[in-house]
Order: sequence, then structure tokens, then C-alpha cells
Amino acid sequence: MSTDITANVTVSVNGKLSATTVVFDYNTPSITDIHPKYGPKAGGTLLTLSGQNLGVGNRDVDVFLGSQICKQATVYPQLPPDLVASVDFTIQCIVSAANNYVNITSIELAIDDQVVVRLTSIYYEMVKDPVIANISTRNGFVSGGTSITVQGSDLSNANAARVESSYAGETSISKCTIQSASVTICKVPRAPKTLTNELAKNQSSERRKRSGCLKCIEVQIVLYLDGVTENFTITYYRDPSIYKLPGKDNVVSMQSENLRLTIKGKNLNLVATAFDINITIGIATCSVIELTMATVVCIAPSTRPDPGIPDSQYPEVNIISDHSWFSDVHIDTVTVYNMTTLWKEMASDSQ
Repeated sequence: MSTDITANVTVSVNGKLSATTVVFDYNTPSITDIHPKYGPKAGGTLLTLSGQNLGVGNRDVDVFLGSQICKQATVYPQLPPDLVASVDFTIQCIVSAANNYVNITSIELAIDDQVVVRLTSIYYEMVKDPVIANISTRNGFVSGGTSITVQGSDLSNANAARVESSYAGETSISKCTIQSASVTICKVPRAPKTLTNELAKNQSSERRKRSGCLKCIEVQIVLYLDGVTENFTITYYRDPSIYKLPGKDNVVSMQSENLRLTIKGKNLNLVATAFDINITIGIATCSVIELTMATVVCIAPSTRPDPGIPDSQYPEVNIISDHSWFSDVHIDTVTVYNMTTLWKEMASDSQ
């Protein structure tokens, strides 16, 4: 039952009353749900409280989950206190670590140092911490995007995962996908700008000389599974280069007796594998069969496919990959992701 109250406020100065009155609403906050309803014993879970009138007052809030403070409690959206109309506010906080596995059934909310909600019907379970057994892929390009496979147990007991790379005071973050209790997939974060600039200058620090790598930099990476963390290193390399395809007027001719399309570049397989790359010619697939440091080779369709670009005379060559550098590197005015180099109709066997 609602206990909201509306009252008139009259201002008196030296015995004189204000000519008009101000309507003041006393709105009673309530909590109707929390999400998620479980998290690892190590804490670190982002908890969201939903309900009614959670944006009242000056929005200075404290949340207790059981006997533990829920840290960094903040009202969202973050609006000026006088803006409350037609806004559904929520409160978010970070669950503290627990000493043991417990089922929490109480929650307390204080606004402006006054306890306004006490509930004993909320359920939150502290569960086992994720255990990380292996992290594969320790290399990445500065543009990021390389897949990192995390294996372990109870990984899905965390509700969110991310990786952070730090270098020279700069931090870059990439979110992960918790696929199951045993597998989480992350992406190498884009390298901090300072690191990218240093690699571009091709400077050789003592650290890189010791590691035997003159064109790469090792960086500390932190994996977060809610409050569970794991440190490891990623070796960043400069983004590879892909050269413009040969051919008059940017058009490559293919012959039916030789369907191999060779695309040349530099440092192509430092990080990527043939499985990471998809090549299309128009709307058809060009099957990748080889990837080396300097070339990627695919087998073109036996007949000319339709263009993927409307009203184009020839089908275009596209290189697509999970690695973000494919969409960032440019060849003159031609982007790698959507190369405007065209593929000419192949001569028939009878010609």
C-alpha cells in the first residue's frame, strides 16, 4: 500500500506568508527486485536494485546486503535532483566479498543517511568462485580483436567478465562473453595509444631485446570475472599491412585453369590464423587455403559470382575477420574490410 503524501509548503518571512504555496511530495521508496540473484564469494558482482521512488532526496544512497555493505551505491540515471518526473530510477552497487557461502535474505537501503527500506524477502546466493585453469592466445595486434579463450570451472558463477590492458598509465578495456561454466571468450583490448605510438616508432627497449622481439611489446593484462582476477601477459604487434591487388584499373583477371587468388601483405600471420579470415568475391566465398607472413591464398568460385555492391560491373573482393585491424587498415583509398578491387569475369575453357 502506498504511503506517498502530498503537502503544501507555506513560507513565512517576518510574519508575512508567501502569496503562493509550494506542493511538496513525500514519496516512499520501495525495492521490488534485485538482479542478479547470485555471485561469487569473492564479490565484485554489479547488483541492480529496481523498485519505486528510488530517485527521491539528494540521491546519497547506501545499500546493505545482509550485514555487508554493497559498495559504490549509485542512483541511475544520474540526473539533477529536481528532475524526477517520468523516470524509472535504479540503484547499482558492487557486492562485497564474503567469508563463506551464504544465502542472503535481507537488504537495507538508506537515502540521505536515513534508512527507508528494510526487506527480508530478497534472495541472493554467494556461490563458488570461478577457477581459471588456462588462458590461450597470448598475442594480439594493436587494433585488438584477437580472441582469447579462458578455460576453467564455475566460470558462469560470475555475471560479467572483462579484460584490461595497461601501459604507461593508460588502460584499455574489452568485454568478454561467459559461454559456459568451463569457457569464456574475450577479445584482446585495443592497445593504449602510448604503446601504439611506441611500436610505430620501432624503438627497441631493453625489455623487448630480452624477450627477443624487436617489433612487439609485452603488456600486463588483467582478467576480471566479477571479483575474481587473473593476471597474464599479451604481446602486442603492429597491425599487418595488406598490399593493393595487382591489375589494370584496379581490376584483377582470373582464369578458370587457375582459381587461386593470392593477396600479399606483411606480418599477416603473426597473430591471425587461416581460420580467423574469411574472403568473399561478390556474394560468394573464396575458400582460404593458406596464410603465411606475406600472403593469404584462397580458391575462387568456378563461375563468376554476382557483385555484393549494387550496380557494380564486377564482383568485389572482401576480406573479413574477427580481428579489428581488417576494418582499420587502409590501402591508399581502399579499405581492407571492403576492398574496391574488382574481380574480372574468368575466361571460359573454350577461349
